[in-house]
Amino acid sequence: RVLGLIIEDLEDEQDRLLDYTQEIQLGYERQYREWLQKYIIELDQWKSIELSRLHEKLQKYEIDMKYVFQEKLELLNWEVETAKSRILREEQEKGSKETKSIISNIEEISRQNKMQNMAMEEDTDIHLKLQANTRNKVMEENLINNYPYLDIWS
Repeated sequence: RVLGLIIEDLEDEQDRLLDYTQEIQLGYERQYREWLQKYIIELDQWKSIELSRLHEKLQKYEIDMKYVFQEKLELLNWEVETAKSRILREEQEKGSKETKSIISNIEEISRQNKMQNMAMEEDTDIHLKLQANTRNKVMEENLINNYPYLDIWS
């Protein structure tokens, strides 16, 4: 019987040790979950702060990019306007040169026509004078021939 009591005491002691071990293990698990929960909360806070910083940086980069884009767009618009103005000026100069050339050609043709008209008028005047002189001569000869007694040419 003593042996039974010793065995029973030993079993009771083992049960108490097992209960104590389980209680300590449950405490560790509880503490682990609490620490894990705290760590997760701290990680979430850190993540939130870092994401907020990243968002601010991205907003700054976006503003900078928009500014650079706006500057490039304004430069491009200025270059386009400059090119348009240059092309317009060149076309106007070209048109002006063509207009001056056409006007010069018209003036030259007009001068040539005037000279031709003057030459034709001169030719006509000469022709008319020749005809008049020829008629006068023929009439004078006829008149002289009508009066043979006035033979002054003989």
